[in-house]
Amino acid sequence: MWFYLRTESGEAVYDYALAEAERLHEAAWQAVAEWAGPELREGARLTGQEPPKTQALARLYSRHQLENALALPLRVLRLLLQQEKMEHRLCPDGVVRFRAQDVHQLRDNPARLQDVEDEFELTSHQLRLLTDLKLNYLRTHLHNAGVKPTGSRGQGHNETLWYRWGDVRQVFWPDGDHPNIADIELIEETGGSGRAWWSDQLTALHDEIEDKKRKRRDARDRRRQEMREQRAQLRAQMIDNFPSWLRDPEFEQTAFIHVGPTNSGKTHDALVELSKTESGWYLAPLRLLAREVFEKLNRMGVYCSLLTGEERIDVPGATFTAATVEMFNPLHSGDCVVVDEAHLVGDDQRGWAWTQALVRAEAPQLRVITAPHGLNLLTRIFENTGVETQVLHHQRMVPLEVADRPWDLSHLPPRTILVAFTRRDVLRLKYELQQMGRSVAVVYGALPPEVRLKQAERFARGEVEICVATDAVGMGLNLPADNVVFSTLRKFDGKQRRRLEASELQQIAGRAGRFGMSERGLVNGINKGILDEVRKLMNQPIPDVGAARLAPRTDEIELLEGDLVERLITWQKLNAIPDDLRGIVTSTEMDDRIELARFLSYEDLFKLGVDRALTLVNAPVRSESQEYWVECATAILEDTELPQPPPSLTRISEGASLKRAEAVIACIDIYLWLAYRQPFQHLVQDVQPIMLQREALIREMDLALMKKFDPNASRGRSGTWNEYF
Repeated sequence: MWFYLRTESGEAVYDYALAEAERLHEAAWQAVAEWAGPELREGARLTGQEPPKTQALARLYSRHQLENALALPLRVLRLLLQQEKMEHRLCPDGVVRFRAQDVHQLRDNPARLQDVEDEFELTSHQLRLLTDLKLNYLRTHLHNAGVKPTGSRGQGHNETLWYRWGDVRQVFWPDGDHPNIADIELIEETGGSGRAWWSDQLTALHDEIEDKKRKRRDARDRRRQEMREQRAQLRAQMIDNFPSWLRDPEFEQTAFIHVGPTNSGKTHDALVELSKTESGWYLAPLRLLAREVFEKLNRMGVYCSLLTGEERIDVPGATFTAATVEMFNPLHSGDCVVVDEAHLVGDDQRGWAWTQALVRAEAPQLRVITAPHGLNLLTRIFENTGVETQVLHHQRMVPLEVADRPWDLSHLPPRTILVAFTRRDVLRLKYELQQMGRSVAVVYGALPPEVRLKQAERFARGEVEICVATDAVGMGLNLPADNVVFSTLRKFDGKQRRRLEASELQQIAGRAGRFGMSERGLVNGINKGILDEVRKLMNQPIPDVGAARLAPRTDEIELLEGDLVERLITWQKLNAIPDDLRGIVTSTEMDDRIELARFLSYEDLFKLGVDRALTLVNAPVRSESQEYWVECATAILEDTELPQPPPSLTRISEGASLKRAEAVIACIDIYLWLAYRQPFQHLVQDVQPIMLQREALIREMDLALMKKFDPNASRGRSGTWNEYF
């Protein structure tokens, strides 16, 4: 800032100030020129007459010029300045410049320049692009060479490491001929490969890695081939051991196949034929149906015992047995065996039991009851066993029709089964109907069979108007109704929530129509959308059952290796079935068994033996009783007495206490199921008290279901079964 007197001329003062500024500027550049030294920048020329600024600039390099002269990236240049390895000066024009003599000395001294680059830090990503090595190989190789990262950021796959370039260079390029930082940055910018810079060491490392990969691949391929050959040998051995289905030609056996829809009298006719023989079996899909036939035959004067997984009643002098299909003993088949609901031979979880009954029964007469879609498969099975078949067709005794218009809840007529597919919906609909003043019974799968039977009997006798039920009414219950009404057509099948299949809907709908009491059976929905879908499914043809199911035999599982889970999975994958039976039978689904088998270690399997272990995982376990099953399995492994089931509730008054009562029954059923299995009988002293507990709880549950209570009300806490008590 300049000051001047008012008496002075402004123009003169300005000229003086300008001259003085130019003098100072020249002096500043002169000082820079003297600091720059005598050596000129490459390409610069001077005559000696130039002003100080021109002389100074000819002896200096700007940052950009320095970067080009040394072929250094800007980041390395900054590192160079940070290390103060080159003098620099801020010139009068505000630009930082470097002396030409220093630049040329550094350029002509590669070792010194290399020292600068060696201090630069590269990321693991840059090194991976340069070396084309995976990060884990890169880290391991540098670690083994004694090179550690200088820093890191992030974790796992997102972790970035920094390495000093000089350390990395010595590992991969010990003999020189390495890229410089500019080359590495160019590779990163273009996303290219550093293959052109690979040293002999890096090439050898890649060859070594590829050789290891090749050896691993070869070993893996050999192992796979060995496993394929081993599986083929195991499969061939299993097929060789597969029991023949062919009957002894000296033994005469005839299978009478009773085919028809629901309410066609096929089971009645088969039981009449059974009662004409001297001995035999009735095999049911459910213990409820087995008990119903047990009582029916005894009322007819045909002495019959009862055998289910959880209950045994030996009737003195009885030569007949009503049983669940899994309990059948083919070595004592008698004169006649009735196999009910035989189309379930294709059920992915339990179909194996029907297969076993059909091919191993030694009775001269088989009475096989099936829906029409099971006939084709059953005929093929008997063709492969060499058994003569006679097909007896049955027609519905009461016509079945679809309603013209839907009924909502307030307009349901008496003698109606209202169908839902969850326990919650059944109890909710029951409560809503009771609020409307209707009398209601309920049937759903979590209820004990005896409670379902009591509820069904109340409906059959006309004590209640409506029965709200799940698809548990599809089979196993004598539940005469005039109407079947669907509240929904979606169900959870244990894996997913899905739409009802035509076969499932037609099985349930077939309950409508009472022979001798109804002119017709009527099927309906609670709204137009459901009714339209019902009509469509009722007219839809049902595809034939695809294949019968087979369960693993003890001798098959003993051939395999590993714990029980591994053996069951391997068995399922092998699907060791003779060629002549392929397309007729296949392996059963093992999901439920595998879930329980996960609780058993290899040592547990060795201690139990395969036969006992398979028996243990076949127990009828539900989600609410799984913890109790684990306690029982622990007791079996320790060879101590089975733990007592949880105690009964003193009062059932709302939805939560009813659910807890169902959990108690589920645990009791496991206890009784294990108690009746020969390998575990010595671990039970007396089942009678448990039977009495079960009977008392069943009575209480039946009475509770007749009361009006809000299913959502709860005065107890929720949790696992052993938290309830």
